[in-house]
Amino acid sequence: MQQARNCVMPRWGALVEIPQPYLELCSKHVLVKDYLPGKKLVDGIKDRYKAYCDRHGINFDLFQTKKIEDLKAGKLKMKSIDEEIRDAAWMKFWCSVQDNVLSLNPLRALYNYSGLSLIWGRLEYYKSEPLPELGRLIDVLCRVHAAELFEDGRFNGDPHPGNIL
Repeated sequence: MQQARNCVMPRWGALVEIPQPYLELCSKHVLVKDYLPGKKLVDGIKDRYKAYCDRHGINFDLFQTKKIEDLKAGKLKMKSIDEEIRDAAWMKFWCSVQDNVLSLNPLRALYNYSGLSLIWGRLEYYKSEPLPELGRLIDVLCRVHAAELFEDGRFNGDPHPGNIL
């Protein structure tokens, strides 16, 4: 783990984190390392989709079931990482348009900077959150693991979702 950390962190440290092991506390049967707070990758993605569904009045369980059925039936179009990144950029742009033009945030800003807000309080701004950028996540994970394999000669032999936060 220390060797993998030493190889990965200088190059990828802005995008990923590998816990620091405490070698003086480790033994043949015990690994002691930094605690990294966060959610499993899959749980974080589900939470973002749940928030998206809630915001748009969609039942998340039905949404998830439909997507799984479409996947099994071959109805979902598989996208390249580049297509996924492009679509995520478009979604981020559209969320910005919604927040800054369509959501009445400009009128909220006028109100908040007027004397009326001193009397009745400020209004909260509407902030939509785009869906997770899955293409970027996959791209980063693939690049980091490829660098481990082909450049460093060491790699994470257990890259399941529970080990990726």
